Amino acid sequence: MRLRTLLGLLALLGCASTPVPWAPVARPNPQSCSVPSAPSTEQWRLVPAEGFTFCVPADWQATDGRTWRGATGYVTWRAGRYSTAISSRDVVAPRAGEQSLSGCSASERREEVAGHIARLQETQCRDGYHTGAIWEDEAVYFWGLATGSEASSLQLQIYRTVRFVPD
Repeated sequence: MRLRTLLGLLALLGCASTPVPWAPVARPNPQSCSVPSAPSTEQWRLVPAEGFTFCVPADWQATDGRTWRGATGYVTWRAGRYSTAISSRDVVAPRAGEQSLSGCSASERREEVAGHIARLQETQCRDGYHTGAIWEDEAVYFWGLATGSEASSLQLQIYRTVRFVPD
């Protein structure tokens, strides 16, 4: 009987006490998705990934954990160092000085993206525009396929939104 009384008193005390205000902990957003060169009417969404974030147009859909698809193409990313030994499916573009893909026109430029040097690549072939981004000192790379020049430029803009999350 004493145990039952004690438990009852404890329950009453717990219910009668002033509740502790609860506030959710705000998670820092490493980057908002304001994309300077995008049309002001276009909405973008933040995509968290393994150690970094990037943005895609709001109407793009995830097809798996690493691939995002829009009406004019797709982009996908991989963790790890880019290597020419990667399967032909993953080949972005020939490196500077390498043999060009037959019937394709390739370009590559180095840009600072998220405080790191990235090689942004664009290769125009019969099947579309192949795009890619390879960071020289980060273990991540992207590639994509676009239906035309404008779509290719959009993919390069997606790569420029990458932000690395500090450890």
